[in-house]
Amino acid sequence: MTLGERLKQRRNELDLSQPALAERMGIEQSFLSKLENDRSLPSNDTFRGWIAALNLSLAETLEPLEMSYIHSKLRPIADIEQYVSKNSARQLKERQRLFRVSAIALALAFPLFYSGFTALGTFSQAKRPQYIDRSTAYCKASASPSLCLGYSGSGANVSSTCEDSHCCNGVRNGCKSINIPKCGRCGTVIS
Repeated sequence: MTLGERLKQRRNELDLSQPALAERMGIEQSFLSKLENDRSLPSNDTFRGWIAALNLSLAETLEPLEMSYIHSKLRPIADIEQYVSKNSARQLKERQRLFRVSAIALALAFPLFYSGFTALGTFSQAKRPQYIDRSTAYCKASASPSLCLGYSGSGANVSSTCEDSHCCNGVRNGCKSINIPKCGRCGTVIS
């Protein structure tokens, strides 16, 4: 839609004839016809008189028009240039505000994510049995406290013989778990 089409549409909504509108605006009817058919561009004063005679605001006048049309054809009209500049500045401020809010949200999200991830890792590790730094460990599940698995202070598996066949199913090297000391047969944590 063009400026002439928009204002002609408004004139028809108000049931005004071209001569009646031209008289309200203080211009000749032939010039109004050129304006409505987009064969001429109004001066700033003529434009103000035109939208005032049609009881329109600048925003209401420009709202249905495409921004590319406004930028390319209507910027020579001073009021429209000023309106476009204010709108551009407002849009720029809005984008900057949105960017700041997004940056703050991201700045807060990363530490919260990391702390939650760390807490989750700490929580899952808290459920794991702690390494028992003893030279020997006994299986609680066996009938007698037989030697199930020995650990050195460094955490390496020390070959030790399990004397209870129930505990380690007769395996001569013990339960083979280095990180979590537990019985190879029954899975009971060794203390």
